[in-house]
Amino acid sequence: MAPFGDEKVIIQQVVQSARANEDAYAAQLAYRFAPSSALKGVSAYLNYASYEVDGDASKDIDETDISVRYDMNEYVEGLSLRARHAIVNYATGDDLTDTRFYVYYKFEI
Repeated sequence: MAPFGDEKVIIQQVVQSARANEDAYAAQLAYRFAPSSALKGVSAYLNYASYEVDGDASKDIDETDISVRYDMNEYVEGLSLRARHAIVNYATGDDLTDTRFYVYYKFEI
């Protein structure tokens, strides 16, 4: 699993590396738009990971995650919106997609 820390080496929306004899490879591309741009407050990332089980290619999984977050502090302090979409491809079995929407509101008590 993970020689240092917990087992969540690659954190994705659907799949996590947790199977015996599994190798996982991942890459992430992230971008935060400049405050002077038309997309001020928007940040996004694309995350791809491939999970392979030694000796059994039928258990391989690939996942691509897309996340877009919009910080709306300019309009309502503490408010942000986020949309996430995951595309999961299994070597065998049915593939799936998973879409989620989040509303975050930070406030003091």
